[in-house]
Amino acid sequence: MIKLLSWLVITFIVVILMWTILGDITPVTFGLADDIPQKWVASGFFVLGIVLGWLLMLPKNLALRWSVRRLRKENLSQKSALEKSPGNSSVVDNSIDVPPLTM
Repeated sequence: MIKLLSWLVITFIVVILMWTILGDITPVTFGLADDIPQKWVASGFFVLGIVLGWLLMLPKNLALRWSVRRLRKENLSQKSALEKSPGNSSVVDNSIDVPPLTM
């Protein structure tokens, strides 16, 4: 519920910011180009920020996914080894299950 609420607040802020930026048609002058509308400059920097943020988070995200995959394999191998052991034919404790990865 908190995740949904945070996404709604972030979406509301982005919509309000983009609405005010895209409504402004004041030209901006750069050294490389003549008058470019401010809405295109702001939209370009917004998209650039999203792409750079995604690229900065990518290594950590991939490392976490690989760690979870490795830990799941270890958990599965330990469970199968526990089930195959001749001295331990009792019920296997399933309290160490890893929840599915959702991102």
